[in-house]
Amino acid sequence: MGFKRKKLGKFGNFSDLFSWLRESFINMAFSLKLFLVILSFGILFHLSSYAIDFGRGLVNSAVVTFVQTMSSTVGEEMSTDKFGQVNALLLGADEGNLADSIIVASFVPDEGLVSMLSIPRDLYVENSSLNYQGRINGIIPTTYNRTDSLEEGIWNLSDTINDITGVEIDYYAMIDFDGFVNFIDKIGGIQVDVPYSIVDNQFPTPDGGYQTFKVDEGLQQFDGEKALKYARSRQTTSDFSRAERQQLIISGIIDELKSMNVFTDFGQLQDLYAEVNQMVDTNISYRQIFGMINYVDDINGIHTQVLTADCERSHYTVMEPGCFLYYPRRDNFGGHSVLLQQGANAGNFSNYKEIQNYAFFVLHNQGFLQENSSIEILNGISRQAMLEEFQRVTPVASNFAKQLVKYGFNIKEVDNYEDDEIEENIIYTNSKEDNKVTLNLLRMFMEVGEIIEDPSLESDIQIVLSDNFL
Repeated sequence: MGFKRKKLGKFGNFSDLFSWLRESFINMAFSLKLFLVILSFGILFHLSSYAIDFGRGLVNSAVVTFVQTMSSTVGEEMSTDKFGQVNALLLGADEGNLADSIIVASFVPDEGLVSMLSIPRDLYVENSSLNYQGRINGIIPTTYNRTDSLEEGIWNLSDTINDITGVEIDYYAMIDFDGFVNFIDKIGGIQVDVPYSIVDNQFPTPDGGYQTFKVDEGLQQFDGEKALKYARSRQTTSDFSRAERQQLIISGIIDELKSMNVFTDFGQLQDLYAEVNQMVDTNISYRQIFGMINYVDDINGIHTQVLTADCERSHYTVMEPGCFLYYPRRDNFGGHSVLLQQGANAGNFSNYKEIQNYAFFVLHNQGFLQENSSIEILNGISRQAMLEEFQRVTPVASNFAKQLVKYGFNIKEVDNYEDDEIEENIIYTNSKEDNKVTLNLLRMFMEVGEIIEDPSLESDIQIVLSDNFL
C-alpha cells in the first residue's frame, strides 16, 4: 500500500463546498477535527466530543441532526484492519526529518476505544527493502536522502513498524516541531502540572552547542519553545519519560483550547487552522475527518502505553507496563546507545515476538484496559510441586504477577492461598460481564479449570494457582 502525501490545504477548499455552513456548528466541529493531525487520535475524540456538547448548547436539535446526517452522507469511512480497527502512525519530526516522537494509534469504532503505543526512537531495527540497519528514527531521513521523497520515507517507517508490532497501518500524520512551537504560542501558551523537576545541562542548541534547561515541579506556564524543550529533554531522564511528558503537553493544549472558547469564534478557528496547515503532512482526507463526527459521541476511553526498558524487573510492584526492551552493549553497535527487545541480540535483533504480543493486547484488545480489573493472585502451589519443578521454592505467584503487569494488567496483591489444596487453577470474579475481556485474556496465560462468580469479592478478579500451573 502506498500513501498519498497531502497538505491539509487552504480552508477555502472545504468552504467552497459548504460555504453557507461557515458560521454554523458544523464548521466548528470540522475545524476541530483538524487538530487530530496535530496531536493524536486521543485529542481528536476529546476535542470533538467537547465541541459537539458545546454546540448542542448553541444550536437546536435540527441542526445537530443535520450535522450527523451530513457526516453520514458526505463523510467517508476510514479503512480498517482485520480486527475492524482504524490505525494511524503519528510522528513528530525536526528539520532533518528525524522522527523524535513515534506513536501507533488505534481506534475501535464498535467499542469507542482509542489506544496509543509510543515506540522509542532508539529501537534498533532493520528494513530490508531499504537495506537499512540502525535506529528506527533514521529510516525517514535515510529514505529522503536517497529518493527526495518524504512520502516514501514514512511508508518505509510504517512498513518497519508493521514488522515490529504486527499492526497494519493505513494512515499517518507527521508534525513539524517548528510549527508545533508556533501553534502553542498562537494560543497563548499552555499550563502543565510538572510531576518532578528537570535540570538538563546538555540540551542541544541550534548551533551545535549546549544550554541548561530547567523546569520546577508543580504547575508551570509554557510557551511554545519551553513546551518543546520539556517534551524533548532527555539528558537527565529517558526516552520513556519523554513519551509520558508528551502526553502532559497534549493535555495542556486541550485545556487551553477549552479555556479559549474557540468554538464560538470562527475567525480564531481560521487563524489556528493556518498554523495547522503549515505544520502537518497527512494522508487523511477531508471526507474521512468529516466522517469521524459520527463516532465522537461514543468514545468511552483513551489509553496510552510506552515500550520501555526504564523499569525495575525484580518485583511486580515496581514493574512497568510495556517493559520488553533493554540496552545492549554499545561496543556491539559501534559505540551507540540503542534498544533491543529482551531476548534479542546483535546477531538477531529482529526478534519482535514479545512486542507483537504486547501490541496485540493493548491495541487489539483494548477492552481489558478499559475494564482495568483489579486482580489478586493467591499461590496455592504445593512445596513438593515446586521442588520437583525447580529443585527449590520459587516465588511463582510473584513472577506471574510481574508478567501480567508487563502486559498492562492491574495487579493489586499477591499472597498465599490458605485453604485446602486445590487440583486445578480457579478464577473468582465479582462480575463475569464487567470483567469479560480481562477474563478471556487471562486464559492466554494459564489453564483455567473454573471461573466462579462471587459478587462479595473485594477485588474484581482473584486467581488461585494450583500445582498444574507449573
